[in-house]
Amino acid sequence: MLNATYKTVSSSTHPPVHSHRLALLQAFDDTGIVMTRDRSLQILNEYLNCLERELTGSRGTPDVGKVQEMLLEISQFVRSGKARVVPHEYSRLLGRLSGIYSRGLSENFKSAFCRTAADYADVVEAVSRENTSYDYSKIVGQLLYFMGQLFESRKGSWVVIYEHLGSMSDSIRVVQLLKLEYLLEVQRWAEEGVANLFQIRKDLQRKIASLDEAVDGVLAEIAERRQEMASCKSRWLDRCGGRILNMDVWILKSEIDALRKKVKKLIQERDGSLAINDLIDVNILEFEGKLREVRRKYHIKMVHAAA
Repeated sequence: MLNATYKTVSSSTHPPVHSHRLALLQAFDDTGIVMTRDRSLQILNEYLNCLERELTGSRGTPDVGKVQEMLLEISQFVRSGKARVVPHEYSRLLGRLSGIYSRGLSENFKSAFCRTAADYADVVEAVSRENTSYDYSKIVGQLLYFMGQLFESRKGSWVVIYEHLGSMSDSIRVVQLLKLEYLLEVQRWAEEGVANLFQIRKDLQRKIASLDEAVDGVLAEIAERRQEMASCKSRWLDRCGGRILNMDVWILKSEIDALRKKVKKLIQERDGSLAINDLIDVNILEFEGKLREVRRKYHIKMVHAAA
């Protein structure tokens, strides 16, 4: 019966997943309705079938929002404590789910897998509380990969995966290893605000662009004043031969000097922002290297452990 429970079934033999949502809502409320184990497994199975069809089917671009919604509902169902599923049945769920997401390491749907990886991590964390005996080494490796991909793609959800990994049950051996040997450096960077670097850099780049526009604007003003001053001088020479000081020329010259000082100040401010932006770029690249190093060391450790 259990083998049949987690067997992939064609979409023609299964109703749409939304037909099971009412049952989930009833399970979450306080009406006293108790969901049977068989019904729980049926619902989880249909959710997995729908996830697989959405992420790996041939119907075109996956609906990322739909996938995220289904993964959230699975994690909520598991966390509710009303799923009535025993640990080894959760092992089948994890095996099926990790098999689906393993395709995100090689197929063209990588972006869809990456964009929903944080929600996948949420399900994994929820199940880890119910089943600590499962071998999570493959799943942790997948999540480290997606975490690195998200950071390199400048997606803030990488930190959500990090938080889910850090919240998995400490009684799982591979999680203990991850936290003690590999995530400490990531934690230090996270505590120092690495998750904010992209927004800081984005704000800086806006500021730099604004300063560039301001410099261009002031330079245009200077050009206009210089042209106006040249015309004024020419008219004044024609009228009196330049024997008397022209106050209009003097005023324009003073305005040009003030504008030059303004340009100098704006350029200094822009250069300071550029220097900070360059430093942030260095920090981002360094952290990308740290994430790749964590994944590489983790996989080497897993290979040696399996040998």
